[in-house]
Parts: sequence; structure tokens; C-alpha cells
Amino acid sequence: MIQWQYRVRTFTVDREDEIVIHHVQRTYSDLDWKDLPKYSPIALEAWLEEWGREGWELVTCEPAETIGKQGDIGSSYQTLMSWRRAFLCVFKRPVEE
Repeated sequence: MIQWQYRVRTFTVDREDEIVIHHVQRTYSDLDWKDLPKYSPIALEAWLEEWGREGWELVTCEPAETIGKQGDIGSSYQTLMSWRRAFLCVFKRPVEE
């Protein structure tokens, strides 16, 4: 039977993150990271690619409205449009024996 390891991480999308800059330079040679919107989804893509290279598979990704000082994840149930730039992601990979 396959056994799994899990990791839960929160990522805040920001074009100025070093991993994002390297990802854009490596993957999108026609783009300059400075031209991306500050909270471009490409920033999340960069983190997912990084974790994928380490063998982690994304299981779920949920928007998080806020991240509290104690590490708690906040979300409201408003019916109005609200913008998200933080995401709670769950990854898994097989346990190596």
C-alpha cells in the first residue's frame, strides 16, 4: 500500500519574490517580471513549479483572505467581489522507503 507525506503551505503571490523572478526569467523569456501585475497568478505558478520539481503533487489550493498573526487562515462569506493574493495549498508525495 502506498503511504503519503503531506505538506500544507500558504503562498502569497507577489511578483517581487526571488522564486517568481527566476521562474519568469526561465519560463517566459518574452516577459520582464517587472511588467507583471504585482499579484500576478504567475507568482503562484512559480511556487507550484518549485514544489513540483521536488516531487510534490498539488492536492488542493484554496484562496485565503487573510493570514493571522497566529498563522490562522481567515476568509469571509461576503457576497461582494473580494480579491485574493494568498492561497492555502496542500501537497502530497509518496513516502520514500
